[in-house]
Amino acid sequence: MVKRAVVGRGRATKAEVQARVRLLCRLGKLPRSDAADALAIAICHVQASKLGPSPSKSPISSVRRGKLRGLPAGRVAKDKTRT
Repeated sequence: MVKRAVVGRGRATKAEVQARVRLLCRLGKLPRSDAADALAIAICHVQASKLGPSPSKSPISSVRRGKLRGLPAGRVAKDKTRT
């Protein structure tokens, strides 16, 4: 799914993914293999987010209905790691 989102086909090589990530992210040189993989996953996530989540599997809709962490409907827990 990640290769298809970035390159356009699921059987793309690592080199093709690196080259496409370089173009999409406007990088001066090819990213290392592990960096290209991480960026490709992020690109895939952004593209999937633009399509919108499926209603039945959306964690956001579960939060809105109060099904996660026992929260009242419409409430989201504050991230305690931020200051």
